[in-house]
Amino acid sequence: MKLHSVSLKNFRSYKGQTEMRVDDLTCIIGKNDCGKSSILEALELFFLKKNPEIGDFCVSNSGSPMEIRCVFSGCSDPLVIDESNQTTLKAEYLFNSDEHLEVVKTYKTGGKITSSTYIRAMHPSADGAKDLLGLKISDAKKRAKERSVLLDGVNQTKLSEIRQAIRSSIGDLKLVDTLVPLDDIKDIWEQIEKQLPLFVLFKSDRASTDQDAEAQDPMQAAISEAIKGTQAELDSLAKKVEAEVEKVAARTIEKLREMAPGLANSLKPRFAKMKWDSVFKVSLDSDDGVPMNKRGSGVRRLILINFFRAKAELKRTDEGKGGIIYAIEEPETSQHPAHQRIILEALRDLSGGGNDQVIFTTHTPMLASLVEMAELRHVRIQGGVKVISSISTENDKTAISAELGVLPDNAVKLFVCVEGKNDIDFFLTLSDALRHDGVDVPCLRQLENDGHVVFVPLGGGNLAIWQSKLSPLRRREFHLYDRDVGDQTSTHQAAVEAINQITGCKAFLTHYRESENYLHPDAITEALDGVCVQITPETDVPVEVAKALREIVCQNDSKVIPWDQLDAEKRGSLESRAKKRLNTSAAEKMTKVRLDIIDPAGEVLGWLNAIKELIAAHDQFGPVVPNTMTQVIR
Repeated sequence: MKLHSVSLKNFRSYKGQTEMRVDDLTCIIGKNDCGKSSILEALELFFLKKNPEIGDFCVSNSGSPMEIRCVFSGCSDPLVIDESNQTTLKAEYLFNSDEHLEVVKTYKTGGKITSSTYIRAMHPSADGAKDLLGLKISDAKKRAKERSVLLDGVNQTKLSEIRQAIRSSIGDLKLVDTLVPLDDIKDIWEQIEKQLPLFVLFKSDRASTDQDAEAQDPMQAAISEAIKGTQAELDSLAKKVEAEVEKVAARTIEKLREMAPGLANSLKPRFAKMKWDSVFKVSLDSDDGVPMNKRGSGVRRLILINFFRAKAELKRTDEGKGGIIYAIEEPETSQHPAHQRIILEALRDLSGGGNDQVIFTTHTPMLASLVEMAELRHVRIQGGVKVISSISTENDKTAISAELGVLPDNAVKLFVCVEGKNDIDFFLTLSDALRHDGVDVPCLRQLENDGHVVFVPLGGGNLAIWQSKLSPLRRREFHLYDRDVGDQTSTHQAAVEAINQITGCKAFLTHYRESENYLHPDAITEALDGVCVQITPETDVPVEVAKALREIVCQNDSKVIPWDQLDAEKRGSLESRAKKRLNTSAAEKMTKVRLDIIDPAGEVLGWLNAIKELIAAHDQFGPVVPNTMTQVIR
């Protein structure tokens, strides 16, 4: 089960019904104080069953209830109401018109804050059917008898089957959009709650010490687990201590009798129950022995984000939840640009498989530029009304550019513009591998860490946003686009020609299909579990590798579903993982000899040399005089 969307009404600055669609990775962008954090905190109220404060109600709501609505997809699994009674949300008419689960929580003021929870669904309104979910089994049988419903062949110990028989006898159930109170479906809701994702929120305005809750909780959990495994030994130790103390007490009473015989006949030690968890305290030191408390604020926060992840995963295990929603405010806070990209990659990996999702807020243009267009949500005021919009039109793109802007950085010498995050990994890892092999190419990783090179993924519509912003910064640009279609005219050809007309810019199309086609098969085999693939300039390498990896898994486990039987979404997920491994692990295994074999024309070295030349030109001549670009690049 995954969160599909969230809607707010009369919550803080969200007066009217305002909806935000949620993907596996969702980045909320906008100005300071525009309402980004309010979305995450509303979700916290919803999932953690917290009561809002009076200040959370919209100041202009005129006494109207506050609403938080969450819509969930992937809700087709059966619900086990008791050990022998299974049903589904669809069978019980608890889906909305889109066949999703929609849960509505309302809050009212008046003396004290009260809350109610409903499921919004296309639910029967016909007499005899609309209140079925609220009936106990005896009442359901009575209803069936009153309506002359034959229960022959119906397991009368199962409410779901009795309800189905009654509905079938009615015929037209007259489905209407209904708010079904949870009081009517307590048993069903109890099972639904178990399947809801686990929600965890990491706020930006918090202390970053090793005594912070996110640091301590995982460590305390580890202590608890260790204690469970050694409980017998610890209890034995406690008994030995008690025995020694009792000996001392006995000797003490003997001496006391000698001095004052009538004062006491016995002294019995009283031991408090031992709380071993509180005995052990943990502080965190890094490899060089420096306590985490004494590290820089950025490093402390980076460590705590990962403690936050560890804590969430422990809670998932303890509570039996299927998925986690990681909500993070401004993960870039106190982080070097290189760390920002690392954090984003970690967040993307978290959301890259299974039921886990990541929602984070930012108002940093560079971090937003690393996110795919479809994953961005823009919060702004439009016509006096709060709006959360996906990025789909040129007006949306223009609005983001105007609000966020891009601040020049004097350290930046070159923008390296590529189609996606995997191309960034390809350049960074391959340049490391070639330098290790003695080839004189730029150390792109160090250049990025020093802020001299900034990678900008321009895939999809990103270029339409950032191209107009890069030129005024007067920095040189290197662009590389995948040909994709072999010898045919690439859709990127016009873009490359236009970019090459700009002073200080160089653009290239790959001769092969994409970056993965420049990896030698031996490097892939070494890095990826012995996978063997035949590579031509036109091979869709990530797909072929994903297939081969899946085949290996199937050979080792007969229960695994073969590639040909997977749906498109699962295939896409496996292909994405293969692409990541190719551009990191496999690229790491490349050498000059392997590159020369797979790329005899020297394209890759040509790209790296072009980057070197552009940086050298900046060092020698300084910033460029920007041209005006006359063509929109897509």
